[in-house]
Amino acid sequence: MGLTEGIAVVVLAVTSVILALFYWLNSRRIDKYRNLFLVAPNPIFILNKETEIIDCNEETEAVFGCSREQLTGRSFVEFSQVVQADGQNSETKLKNLLEEVESGDSRHFEWTNKRADEIPFPAEISLTNLPLSTGQYYLAIVRDVHDRKQLEEELRLTRHRLQKANQRLEEQAIFDSLTGVMNRRGFDQALEEEWNRCRRKHAPLSLLIIDIDHFKLYNDNYGHTRGDECLKEVAEIISANARRAADTVARYGGEEFAAILPTTPASGARQVAENIRESIRGARMEHENSPVDDYLTVSVGTHTMVPDGQKDPEDLIEAADRALYQAKNGGRDRVGVA
Repeated sequence: MGLTEGIAVVVLAVTSVILALFYWLNSRRIDKYRNLFLVAPNPIFILNKETEIIDCNEETEAVFGCSREQLTGRSFVEFSQVVQADGQNSETKLKNLLEEVESGDSRHFEWTNKRADEIPFPAEISLTNLPLSTGQYYLAIVRDVHDRKQLEEELRLTRHRLQKANQRLEEQAIFDSLTGVMNRRGFDQALEEEWNRCRRKHAPLSLLIIDIDHFKLYNDNYGHTRGDECLKEVAEIISANARRAADTVARYGGEEFAAILPTTPASGARQVAENIRESIRGARMEHENSPVDDYLTVSVGTHTMVPDGQKDPEDLIEAADRALYQAKNGGRDRVGVA
């Protein structure tokens, strides 16, 4: 129980005793008890079994926007929303609660009241039994929690915005801002995950490393703006060919890309590599200073492993790198297999 709830319970207990004494000794007019009731810091109502307000204190005027005289004799339900947040009819729910507390147990619950101007406000109510010689009554202490609820909603929205911002930061941390594919950090994470997954399944894991042939000459000739556009188009072509949900495309370095192909045998990886190479040639991106061709080309290295406890992801990377080196040494614009 928090501090606020603890205070409410104390107020409830003390007020119950005071009111019991006041009504029991009413004929003796012990005014000090009456005064304590009237100036209590929360709205307090005395209700009968029919939810009629028999009496209330001064604070009810400030919270409910009408005088004690206007409140007395009317049903507490008139100052409640017709249907509560849980979907229950207010009159039915309140009468059920009155029956429950008649056994002597108190009830603490959330409620939606409304002011005299019909504006609703969230409240917390402490309800307790108040048997007097004149009849069966109930004590209801109301706490307006509008400000607290508003603060809780603001905190919820702030927490949601922070979660979204953190998600964006995490995405920025693993995605390349230029091409939109994963960056090296994202690649390392994805490779580790797919390595472990394929090891559990005893499935093959293939890796392609793709290098744009003589990209420095391309940048020197056409400028960095055209170079950036070239990188974005190459990333799109690779992604279009490594398009399964489990495949991962990443910008591995400056002009190098990588494609992780889980559960893909060597033959399948070789076919994807050839498709990428041919698709980039087919895009016919001009590269007039290239010693290989008048249009942009790529070299691809590919290797496949079935992960086990003897090797790790670095072994797969090194093997794919060796295959890429073979492709470059062989004249570029080709696929190397290690």
